[in-house]
Amino acid sequence: MGLVLYEDKSVGRQRFGLHELVLGCIADDKHAEPDGWHREIDALRTALEPRTLGGIGNVIRTLHGDVEELIREAGFVIALVDQDRLADHFAAEELRALEAARGGLLTIGILNRNLETLLEMLRNCRHHDPSVSIDRVALAIEKDRIARDSVLIAASIWGKQLLRRCIRDGVPSFDEFVKRAGAMADRSRLA
Repeated sequence: MGLVLYEDKSVGRQRFGLHELVLGCIADDKHAEPDGWHREIDALRTALEPRTLGGIGNVIRTLHGDVEELIREAGFVIALVDQDRLADHFAAEELRALEAARGGLLTIGILNRNLETLLEMLRNCRHHDPSVSIDRVALAIEKDRIARDSVLIAASIWGKQLLRRCIRDGVPSFDEFVKRAGAMADRSRLA
């Protein structure tokens, strides 16, 4: 099992929307039919445990202070941070050096600008799924955490592959993170 660190804060729901979107995207890369896709989602929920830390500072502190212990406990750690706040704490090169020093057991994704970029792309990709609520997405962009979870969870379900592909194509940094997280999950299942 691996641990996925997010700088965003959870609203205490059973599932965290951004994590569900990541899992849906990973499953899309592996299965084009519903049965295999759902089996993959179940396996990924076991392989990748989300942990929301409520701020970039908490993620950075965890990566510098507790990462070795987390790697021992979970096997590997994946983190997703927003680029816009990263400069307040570290240069991207420093995170890459931290990642390299952990021998492939730490992956850090840097989301272009921030989560709002991803939500804006979801809104822009609405033509792939007219059921996407513009009002809910607007609330999500304004940092309403319940709206964020609901629109991201809605985008993560089977049948929304074109919507997710559009989001990934529009936010290459997210697409790269999904691919790296999927590779880490695959590696852990083979070990």
